[in-house]
Amino acid sequence: MSKKQKGKKGKQQGDDLVPPSRTASLKIDHRVLVNDRTYADLFFILADRKEIAAHKAIMCVRAPNCMSQGVKKKRDKKNVTHLELDPSLPINEETLLRSLEYCYSGEVNFETLTPSLAIRMIAVAVVYGLKHFEQVLRKYLQARLNHDNIFGLLREANDLKVASAKEVLMDYAYKNPVILGNTEGVNILGIGLFQEVVVLQQKQPQKLADVLEVTESENSSKHFRHLYDLERKNSADIQFRIEGKLILCHKCIFASASPQVASILLQDPQGDAKKGGLEYILPVPGFTSDAFECLLKWIYYRDTNVKPAASTQLIKFCKGFNMPELKQVCENVVVDNIQTSTVLSILEVAYNPVMEDNPILRKRLKHNATKFFTQNFYNIDLTPIGTMPLAIAADLLKALQEDGKNGRSSGSSLGSEPSGKSIKTRRSAVNMTGQPSPPGHAPPAPSHQPPPPAARPALPVSPSPAAVMAYPTSSETESTGGGWQPVRPSAPQTPQTHVPAAPPSTLPSEAPGTMRKGKKGKKEKKSERREKRKEEQKVD
Repeated sequence: MSKKQKGKKGKQQGDDLVPPSRTASLKIDHRVLVNDRTYADLFFILADRKEIAAHKAIMCVRAPNCMSQGVKKKRDKKNVTHLELDPSLPINEETLLRSLEYCYSGEVNFETLTPSLAIRMIAVAVVYGLKHFEQVLRKYLQARLNHDNIFGLLREANDLKVASAKEVLMDYAYKNPVILGNTEGVNILGIGLFQEVVVLQQKQPQKLADVLEVTESENSSKHFRHLYDLERKNSADIQFRIEGKLILCHKCIFASASPQVASILLQDPQGDAKKGGLEYILPVPGFTSDAFECLLKWIYYRDTNVKPAASTQLIKFCKGFNMPELKQVCENVVVDNIQTSTVLSILEVAYNPVMEDNPILRKRLKHNATKFFTQNFYNIDLTPIGTMPLAIAADLLKALQEDGKNGRSSGSSLGSEPSGKSIKTRRSAVNMTGQPSPPGHAPPAPSHQPPPPAARPALPVSPSPAAVMAYPTSSETESTGGGWQPVRPSAPQTPQTHVPAAPPSTLPSEAPGTMRKGKKGKKEKKSERREKRKEEQKVD
């Protein structure tokens, strides 16, 4: 079979049930908030009096120094801060916007970046303490230098007093002394800067690497996680009440998820602003607090540790609120996260009505989870089945029965029972609590067992030559003191129709030479006693 034909066959058997796109963008991207005045509470005022909108919660974790580099002009009643920047700083509108984009996303747009603009952005990175941003820009600047642009860029870095960028440019001039013979270039540098380059050639300083390395890590995920875990309680400006639990978050970050998510904030909040604060209601019935917290973690710092139970709710939420990346993550979670500790949760996800709009994924979930269950039966905790829908338990029993009929051995993985033991044998090893017995042990006996059936006494028979033991008559019983005695017939008698005695195995073991008291002798004895008592009563 060719690879092409084999691929078609696999597709027909269900390979196309895998979601077509399994790579969701995990990059944090809140750039839609840059210079967005909707929920802004921080405004940078430039030298030309232009205002750039930002958000204090984000800037405090991404660039803590930004709040100290400037003059706080005023703060209005709505807790909005206007920060007037120092005119001596080489910051203009374009460099500030690009720097904010890096703070909100952790990325640099190199497509429209120029070496001259990189020098000014290095100045912003140094002032605001963005070390990773500075190293990335220095590496970019070093890669864009040549004999033609070195003079103008070096003069610009010197005039703007950007020492970090000037170091890279001077290193290039030191490694390429031939540029000093360019008369036009020397005129651009000026006498003072030209002399500085010449002195550098004589000192022979330590050279920089031919390709600068970025040693600082990009910490946007770490910073936004810190904002969610710690700073959220102090700086959150909205709250949701879900399942009676109060969950805080930042309005600007919540709205950055999608326009549909931002529309949730357009509703009128409930509650009292003075007493307990205003509360927003999520317009999704049955949405749990766990699912909402998973949603917030994704919006804040792209956390993909979504619980299978929350994934079903988020899949439906993401479909209605235009969040395809999170939807893919949740689908991958329920498809790939099948383990002994999660298989029952995955089955509960597959049987959830939320999955009805995705029959392909639902079919694959049921198939994979059920197959995993039968193969790893001994390692799965069966306790949760008691709280799950009956349809799940019924289908699992059918799968186990089918596995036993086909003679397959289950539990071959994850340290389960040996493959020689069939699933039918293991089903019998489940104790009364629903838990499987340990490997190699028989299931415990029930605490209450019915008593064994009592042996039925033999019916009395008439004496016959074949009989060696007989039930005594009433006279014989009285003469022997009520015990059983062997009786031999005095003479042969005509055999009569009788019921054969019970086999010896049904009679209890007794001492030799004794006989059990028959039912007939007991009754006669009782009747005699009753007659005696009646006679005594008459005499009285």
